[in-house]
Amino acid sequence: MSFKKILAFTGLILVVILITFGIFFYMSKDPVAGTDPSNPLPLGGENGSGATRGTISQGDNTNITLTDDGSGPSAQTIEAKEEKRLRKLYDEPISGAITYVKKVFIEVEVPDEEDLNAPPEIVLKEEDSYETVFVDRKNGHLIIDREYEANQETLTNTTILQVYKAFLSENQVVLQFLDQDQENIQTFAGTYRGKRDIVITRNDVDEEGEGGGEPKSDLILQEKKLEGSVLPENIQSLSLSPDKTEFIYTLYSGTTEVRRAPLLDPTQYQVVHRSPFRDVFVEWTQADSFLLHAKADSRTEGFVETISLTTGEATPLESGLAGLLYTEDVNGATTLTMSSRSDFLTLRDAEEGTSHRTPFSSLPEKCIWSLQEEAVLYCGGQSFAPNLPIPEAWYQGNFFYNDGLYRVDLMLNQSTKIMDTAIEGVASMDIVPMSLSEDDARIVFMDRQTMTPWVYKIRQ
Repeated sequence: MSFKKILAFTGLILVVILITFGIFFYMSKDPVAGTDPSNPLPLGGENGSGATRGTISQGDNTNITLTDDGSGPSAQTIEAKEEKRLRKLYDEPISGAITYVKKVFIEVEVPDEEDLNAPPEIVLKEEDSYETVFVDRKNGHLIIDREYEANQETLTNTTILQVYKAFLSENQVVLQFLDQDQENIQTFAGTYRGKRDIVITRNDVDEEGEGGGEPKSDLILQEKKLEGSVLPENIQSLSLSPDKTEFIYTLYSGTTEVRRAPLLDPTQYQVVHRSPFRDVFVEWTQADSFLLHAKADSRTEGFVETISLTTGEATPLESGLAGLLYTEDVNGATTLTMSSRSDFLTLRDAEEGTSHRTPFSSLPEKCIWSLQEEAVLYCGGQSFAPNLPIPEAWYQGNFFYNDGLYRVDLMLNQSTKIMDTAIEGVASMDIVPMSLSEDDARIVFMDRQTMTPWVYKIRQ
């Protein structure tokens, strides 16, 4: 073969390799569709038709597929759970998580006090443990991590590509993702059937018909699929109720409509408010009201209103601050704000109508309210932002914070560092809390640099 032919043949092979690599990179990348983590999906289009009730199915343009074998991928194995206070839950990016207390039964050996040579009696003892459910960002699979078990379990095998946002309760989930054309926001709300309960039953009759049978533990595993409703297209903002049984969401069609619906049947919605603004977001913080606020941007002045769920009446809370970020506790008594003019959080007392700057540097989105203590938060923070427009530079991933985890007492104006990444053997983390157990003992957060989930034992 001549030198020219060899050269041409080699060039052809290189071209094929480059084309193959380009196609693989394009298909596997996680598309960046927006700048706001509470609304990472692009706007566009009118509001769609009403929700469709029934089992989720593979559609023409829904970006949903079903695993054929019904098994789904196996979840990762977790080791040495008891020894680690800070523990990485998963190696892949996630889109949402929830952690909660779980009653479990463990086998305990009780020695015979009268006969020390007799084998110990095995009894079942009830204890509190913790479970965390999270959503794999790439394929939409729901995975559960049980603190009392070595292995994780895949709860659902319904594949939904590139789930950007997930809102979870112990039984229900709302997922947001893009359609196959990467143009319209799709939203699914429903029940995941993978929740497993440990059921204790007592066999009172033995094989000979006599009483005194031994207790036994049965594991019940439900079907691995999602059932629920596909909601209208292009839902811009969404928030679960404090008790996680309902949710509110926004649709724009000339005006922004705020709808309220039960998680079990989103088709039964009611319109609770209308706003003339398009780029507005909702946060359901109290049982009878929610927050409506403008998109945070350092170039424009934001506003925050509280909206009554019974009357729809709007009450202004804050305005006139550029880059305004806002969060409120479940009682509505204390609120946090931050603007692009300051790195520090500001505390607002709703009853007194006063505000003062705290000594704590963070963003409200990097904080989660305690479920046990009034005016107490757990926050990632105390690292300062570079000289860039805040918060949009952070939303766009132009920089990441290097955080510790803090307990912030707003009434005492104190912050206590409860987790240092260097001590825990982690180089750096941009902490975004996702869930706190009801006893404040476990916090699950996402490292925004990698979008991977971590759990920290606030109390052992």
